[in-house]
Amino acid sequence: MYKYERLFITVFFIIYIPVLLYMVLNVINRTTKVRAGLVVVDEQLQPYVDRFKAEAYKRGKTVVFSDIIILFGETRSEAMPNRVGYCASTWPRSIVISREVFKNMDEASREMLIFHEFGHCVLDLPHDEACNIEQYPCKFPKSIMYPSVESKHYIQNRDAYLDELFNKTP
Repeated sequence: MYKYERLFITVFFIIYIPVLLYMVLNVINRTTKVRAGLVVVDEQLQPYVDRFKAEAYKRGKTVVFSDIIILFGETRSEAMPNRVGYCASTWPRSIVISREVFKNMDEASREMLIFHEFGHCVLDLPHDEACNIEQYPCKFPKSIMYPSVESKHYIQNRDAYLDELFNKTP
């Protein structure tokens, strides 16, 4: 009888487990592809989502957050050691913000960082490296989609930056 038990276990692990695993993964894959509208937002970042929608509405725009995850996580890499946030354009799109850096930022810098990432992940905008005054490094970018904008400059020009953000085309 031991011989048949070994044969059963061998057949079970070689045939049935892979088939069962394939079926389960196939169902999961079909379910996630069909499931539109996934939105997961860290509760600390939700006020920025609400503010972004409100600013869009003020400018006659409707912004829809769909198939997106917005959270705190690791943002730095060997290639980008100073990165504090990024948008991953895979499905679902993900915005990752460095909690360590975020907690030490002033409110204007937080909003600017998150709105910049929303520009990428929600509005499909690339970086815009145009500068108001031709100099290097650029101290007066024309767009919030510039890779970095100084907080004091953002505060002084917030309405102009947001008008430009919501009127850009990808």
